[in-house]
Parts: sequence; C-alpha cells; structure tokens
Amino acid sequence: MTGTRRDMSSLAQKEDPPIGPIGDPSAESVLVPVSIVKTPGNCTPEEREAFRRLLLKGGEVIPRGLASRIERAHQLSFVYMGTSLAATGAVKAPDPDYRADAFHDAATKADPKTYPVELGWVYVDDAYRGRKLSRSVVNALLPFFGTHSCYATSKVPRIWMHSTLKRFGFAQSGKPFASKLANENLLLFLREGQTDGEK
Repeated sequence: MTGTRRDMSSLAQKEDPPIGPIGDPSAESVLVPVSIVKTPGNCTPEEREAFRRLLLKGGEVIPRGLASRIERAHQLSFVYMGTSLAATGAVKAPDPDYRADAFHDAATKADPKTYPVELGWVYVDDAYRGRKLSRSVVNALLPFFGTHSCYATSKVPRIWMHSTLKRFGFAQSGKPFASKLANENLLLFLREGQTDGEK
C-alpha cells in the first residue's frame, strides 16, 4: 500500500455479521464471550452510549468529543458476557494530524500516510480481566481491515495487550513516547496490509 488514495469504502461496505461464538447476549447463562461488530450507524443509541461509558470508565480516552469520534469510526466491536458489555474495540478513522504526531513521537521510519486506519479503544472491563477478551476484540475486527495497513498504540506496561497485538500480526515500531492524555509512555505497533492470498 503506497498511500491514502486507496478506496476506503470497503471498510464500511461490509455487512455486520456476528463474529465468534453464536449466542444470545441477553441470556444470563451465557458464560462464553459473544463478539458482535457493527458500523456506528447500525448501532442503537443505547449501544453507542454503552460503548462510550465503558471507555470512559477505563479513563484512557479524552472525554470531550468522544461521542462524535465513536460515530466517525469504521467499525465498533462489542464483547458481551451474558448481558454485560465486557470489552470494546474499534476500527478507527484517525485524524491525520493525530496519526502523524504518534508516528513522529515514536521516531519510527514508517510513513503514517500508509497506515490509514487505527485499531483502538480496546478496553476490557476490570470485572472480566484475565479471560483474554482482548483477543476476542481484535480477532473480531481483523476482517474489517481488509488489505489496509493499520496501527495501534498501547501503554508500555500493558504487556498483555502487546502480546495480543503481536499474536495478530502487529509489530512494535520506534521507541516509547509520551502520552498526551496521562503521564505515561506509549508504544506504536504496525500491521502491514495483507492481500487475499495472505489472509
């Protein structure tokens, strides 16, 4: 992939099939994670609000304008345990300046323009940590990246998230850099676009 001129419509043209185990998120007896991926436009207002609230609960996002950023995402991933929203993730449409800053601060040699989409907002509720739900989130979203190269950022101490990213083809690039949200450092991870024969 050589730039951002590639048609991005493929990220929104896919239908929103349930990904992962078949189940009913409303059933209290369901003890396995059920992953569902939807475009923001196909989500109910209640689903988008539940997504927003869980992200805010994690304290790792800028609250101002979050609802609008969620609506601009390409795809949203919901992982349910019974009736509870246990984890989230998204194929994001990052602001070009935000993306360029991350690549610059990480001092990577990669061109940010060749990574037009971001894997982000991967958050697992504290009550469901230790069940490898981040894998469910990322695995559900991968088909929606198609042939596009993508990137992700993760806090330096989040070894479990680094492991998940590497499991699904991401590789760390550059050096740790300061987060603009908190007094912590982040790592940049890149995943190259794959052709149909490589999937």
